[in-house]
Amino acid sequence: MTMTQDDQIRTTITGSPLERAKSVAPVIDAEADAGEAGTDVTPTAADALKAAELFWMWVPEELGGLGADLVGGFEAIEEISRADGSTGWVLMATSVGTRNAAIYLDDEGRQALFGGPEKAILGGFGGPLGVAVEVEGGLRGRADRLPFGSGSTYITNIAAHMKIVDEDGNQRYLEDGTPFTRVAYIPRDRFEILGNWDVMGLVATGSYDYRVPEQFIPDKFVMKQRDARLGAANASSGPVISRASLGVAGHGGVVLGIMKRALQEVARITTTKKREGVSGTLAESDVFRKEFASREASYRAARAYFLDTLAEIEKSAAETNEVSPELGARIQQATTYVHEVADGVVGFAHLWAGSEAVRLPSAIGRCTRDYQVAKNHLLINPLTMLRAAGPILETYLDD
Repeated sequence: MTMTQDDQIRTTITGSPLERAKSVAPVIDAEADAGEAGTDVTPTAADALKAAELFWMWVPEELGGLGADLVGGFEAIEEISRADGSTGWVLMATSVGTRNAAIYLDDEGRQALFGGPEKAILGGFGGPLGVAVEVEGGLRGRADRLPFGSGSTYITNIAAHMKIVDEDGNQRYLEDGTPFTRVAYIPRDRFEILGNWDVMGLVATGSYDYRVPEQFIPDKFVMKQRDARLGAANASSGPVISRASLGVAGHGGVVLGIMKRALQEVARITTTKKREGVSGTLAESDVFRKEFASREASYRAARAYFLDTLAEIEKSAAETNEVSPELGARIQQATTYVHEVADGVVGFAHLWAGSEAVRLPSAIGRCTRDYQVAKNHLLINPLTMLRAAGPILETYLDD
């Protein structure tokens, strides 16, 4: 079943996360230009994601979510990102954030967020830029300005990562010397969106700055750092994978979708486009056809390694309740490699699309701009490949 814009809310959508994503993808595609114009995912696109329950695909079934596995969830993110990179980015950020709250908060917090008729949508910036002190029953804290609140207009509870300080404002530390921090989830009516999202790509993510005024935050909405760092076994949501590793992997799903759309667009454009010195259309050119086949192969190879690594993580977690250092390194490696491959794939598509790639609006132009912004993210850079090298090298020395 494919949704149209006339029935996106009335239709009951079922099936796997990928099937649900394919059902709503035409709506996401149709809303993409309007989203860019408004610097935010449109209400129609957001309603389509809600109708498909994709915000809650990694929430355990007992809390009303889909209880999806990692591979199925990332296939859905890829498909939504193929329809529109910005909407895929928002789905990635909020589905990961919602999953973390559903796993790492205590029972009272989980029930408060997911036990009622309206399930929470969570997300927000992960860096510890807020400040809080421990008080009876929770925290008292504030965050004067937090950046990159992707999907912030649709988030019901936004994350604020707090440095825990003493009464004199001095940073507190854990026994192992790690700075003491907590992630708190702030309800919609207790944080402020500040704007400041004027960018060249991923325009419609609504990644506005936001502020958390000083307030009391009850324990039920505070994630315990050590639990979050080590992960938690949960059969419904699958693997024991750290919040940081899942956050890194999320970017891979988005970029795979952007790559696929770029290939689709250049294939469509070149079937009618001609260029001086080329007989027939560009799609009939041997030079184009050879390079297209090579770039398409690189997309598929990167995708296969990325999804295979996620499947290995789930298998390891199910059998041993552990994710090895090697697998943790491999998801960083695979995600960074996806971005490296995308440089060539999206660049190839942009070049052969010619003037269509520079016109506004155009899907191929949007793919180019979205990818250029995605690859500049803090979590994806040469250092992530460098960090992955050690545990992977050790596996070769052990053989």
